[in-house]
Amino acid sequence: MKQKKKSHKIVVIALAALILIFFGYNLIWGARVYKTYSQFVPGMDEIHFLQTYAIQDEDGYTYNVKVPSYLSYTGNLGVQPPIGGDCALIIWPGITSETTYGLFLSDQDGHTHAIKLDKNRMLAADESEYAKEVYEYNIDKVNDLFARADQMWSIE
Repeated sequence: MKQKKKSHKIVVIALAALILIFFGYNLIWGARVYKTYSQFVPGMDEIHFLQTYAIQDEDGYTYNVKVPSYLSYTGNLGVQPPIGGDCALIIWPGITSETTYGLFLSDQDGHTHAIKLDKNRMLAADESEYAKEVYEYNIDKVNDLFARADQMWSIE
């Protein structure tokens, strides 16, 4: 009988520890996501409750914030020109790693390419030569997108 009570106690303690770990992880996740993303949403319109925010400036550029989904660390910021624009900037603020960037850019023929940038806003080392050409072809647009993002948000 004592053995049975002892094993029940162990199961209850183990279950309580698992519950505490789960709640602790949720608390840490929530605090890290809030700390990272709360600075980007003031003044923006809430599109989906606590998940997606957007605003359009006087030039027609759209700025958006996508807060990570529950227990995910992947959210992003975006800057897009007015409808019909052929470029866009995506920023993945660093929560568990460094901030990284991506671009959607059109080449001379109007085909869109996804291009990765590193933490220094330079082409990722594994990008192709053609991606480098597309990037250089659009460098003025890229610089404009980054200037607008820097004006809208303080990104570290």
